[in-house]
Amino acid sequence: MKPKATITITSATVISLVISLTLSPAMCALLLKPHTDDHGVAWYAKPMRIFFGGFNRGFEALAKGYNAVAKRIVRFAVMMLVVYAGILAFGLNEFRTTPQGFIPQIDRGILIVAAQLPPGSALKRTDDVMRKATEMVLSTPGVAHSVVIVGFSGASFSSQVSKS
Repeated sequence: MKPKATITITSATVISLVISLTLSPAMCALLLKPHTDDHGVAWYAKPMRIFFGGFNRGFEALAKGYNAVAKRIVRFAVMMLVVYAGILAFGLNEFRTTPQGFIPQIDRGILIVAAQLPPGSALKRTDDVMRKATEMVLSTPGVAHSVVIVGFSGASFSSQVSKS
């Protein structure tokens, strides 16, 4: 390692050490000092206090309700294990019946071709070329359909119809 890099790393480490041992505890002492509620609340902070006070009350009620439900459910451990086993069986059955593979069933037998002729080609020429390509594709065994859209760029979603 070069001497300049070593000095830089060492000095950065020393500075970090000094800050972490002196300034961080002082900042914690300022931030974590006890708060007194004897000062008034500013008018613009009251709506936020009302909102968060309601939120905290609702959250406490939700937590107490969850705790009560959890206490009741623990009493019926066997029944909960049966329900859990049913959920697992349902999930495994759905996983087993889900079609596998990269190509979904609905897309099999359909071929979509995107082709582009040289710039300046007439729309009629493009249409003729695509009709020939469609005939070739449909003559291939196993291909049921072909979709051809002439005059539209799927890359830029713009019309390429020549104006005459």
